[in-house]
Amino acid sequence: MTVAETIQLNLPLNLTLSLSHDNFVELATANQDLRLERTATGELIVNPPTGWETGKRNAKITYQLVKWVEELGGGGLPLILPLDLVYRMEAIAHRMHPG
Repeated sequence: MTVAETIQLNLPLNLTLSLSHDNFVELATANQDLRLERTATGELIVNPPTGWETGKRNAKITYQLVKWVEELGGGGLPLILPLDLVYRMEAIAHRMHPG
């Protein structure tokens, strides 16, 4: 792995960047403080950090979902995952958020 130079980059909102999966992983690894996603077509999405109110609301929603799944026994119900989880959905999209 090469040492990357840090730069500040301002991008227009209507600009679209495309990356391969390997390029995305390299970019996300070098910028672990950013909330990055890559669509199935390779489009890069940079999400702003969650603020206090949104974080509090997300925590309440996650709590309610987990409680509901546990009350129903959890069998066959959707898996509840935290919002900052790093995952890859084959042929769909990739997401890397700081955790």
